[in-house]
Amino acid sequence: MTRHQGAALIAAWGVLNVVLSTLMFVFTTDLMSHVVYWLANVYVFLMAVVAVRARNPAARVLPEASAGAFVFAVAVVFLALGAGIGSWAFFVGAAILLVAVALLAMERWA
Repeated sequence: MTRHQGAALIAAWGVLNVVLSTLMFVFTTDLMSHVVYWLANVYVFLMAVVAVRARNPAARVLPEASAGAFVFAVAVVFLALGAGIGSWAFFVGAAILLVAVALLAMERWA
């Protein structure tokens, strides 16, 4: 995936978030919820701009330095913490684990 395709994907996600944000006006009158959600939308569009302007990645200095392995380790920690601090940590760990598997697969076929 090129940087422009990635930026388009992030921008499309931002558009979907804007649609969901506008639906919030129907279901809640809490001002703080609206502020937080709209600031999150601004952040997503800023990330799309950063993705467009990003340079091509240079060759890794340490080829064994894997982002996927780090994310996998974080997922394992959250899954283990889920037993002690609550099910929310388990579910966060499961979501992070999905990201780790995707990253490791992308690194494998890159």
